[in-house]
Amino acid sequence: MNKSKVKQLGGDPKGAIGATKTPLQLLPPVFLEKTSWALRSGAIKYGQYNWRTSGGVESQTYIGALLRHVIAWQSGETYDPESGQNHLAHAAAGLAILMDAEDFGTLIDNRPPRKPRPILTEKGAKRKLVDLVKKD
Repeated sequence: MNKSKVKQLGGDPKGAIGATKTPLQLLPPVFLEKTSWALRSGAIKYGQYNWRTSGGVESQTYIGALLRHVIAWQSGETYDPESGQNHLAHAAAGLAILMDAEDFGTLIDNRPPRKPRPILTEKGAKRKLVDLVKKD
């Protein structure tokens, strides 16, 4: 595994501060573009940001949908026959909606009971990431 660091080039005084911010530049443009088109097809069908305004969305509805898109893609079908968009983009859109609904407070978390094990909180996950970066 290549453990190269994200480095700032030159003497840009904003570089050091920028390195502490969310590294949005790491998202591949193709991911953003294709996921945006899948979100647009959903916006046409269900309304923009419907998961924020509908009174809540059930996590398992989205998990089922995104898994169906992944399975269709894995089975050799690249594009969704209804929307014409890439199945992986639809799966990514479903994940984006789940994360946004969770952040916005409209996610109805109806996951099955989890197996007891240590919980990794967001703070703990960030700490682990910082530790990984420091090791590099």
